[in-house]
Amino acid sequence: MRRTLAPAAGLVIETQCQRDALAGRGPNKAPTKKLVSLRLSPEVIEHFKSTGSGWPSRIDVTLRKAVKRKGFLIRLRPPRARELR
Repeated sequence: MRRTLAPAAGLVIETQCQRDALAGRGPNKAPTKKLVSLRLSPEVIEHFKSTGSGWPSRIDVTLRKAVKRKGFLIRLRPPRARELR
């Protein structure tokens, strides 16, 4: 295994993956997800953030499970106050 130095960081880098991590990620060649802006309630964000890093991916998994669930309804309007009780 060939070792190289990252002079700015003063680190020994042993793999291509480690070199790429220091250089930053490039563009995704085959994106499987789409970038959207979504407003979520503070309680939802706090809940998922409290589970640690990777919380946006866990929101995605939760939403995909809800979509696959039998009888899932897509609401075209916000819920009424009495429906939230």
